[in-house]
Amino acid sequence: MSSFNWIGTEPSCANNNLLNNVLRGEWGYVGMVETDYDGSYGYMITDHCIRNGNDLMLGFNGAASNVLSDQSATALLAMRQASKNILYTVGNSGYYTINEQTSGGLTNMQKIFYGIDAAVAAVVIIALLIVFLRRNKKKKAAA
Repeated sequence: MSSFNWIGTEPSCANNNLLNNVLRGEWGYVGMVETDYDGSYGYMITDHCIRNGNDLMLGFNGAASNVLSDQSATALLAMRQASKNILYTVGNSGYYTINEQTSGGLTNMQKIFYGIDAAVAAVVIIALLIVFLRRNKKKKAAA
């Protein structure tokens, strides 16, 4: 996600050096880049973002800055690249992993969450048992 701030004189969502040179070039990132919330403040222009390496705009449709009216060849190439990056991210997200979906077993993440839930439940039960035993002990001592 590109941030909601400026880097020098350019917003980070349209900063070619940040998104293409550093992120995709130096770091080798091949997935999609999404903007932070586009509140239609006038500087997060979708056309500038798409042309400079941002793939997806997080905003609302009614903003004038979200309209892509340019039909030039370079704009179409930028949109194709953005579409490729989005589809690459979805296709490689693990959602389409066949082994996990057809095996019927639990994923590692589900096993971790179930283990955490069981540990928290055990701690709560032990704490309640201690409180109950102390309360009974005080009642017997008072009687």
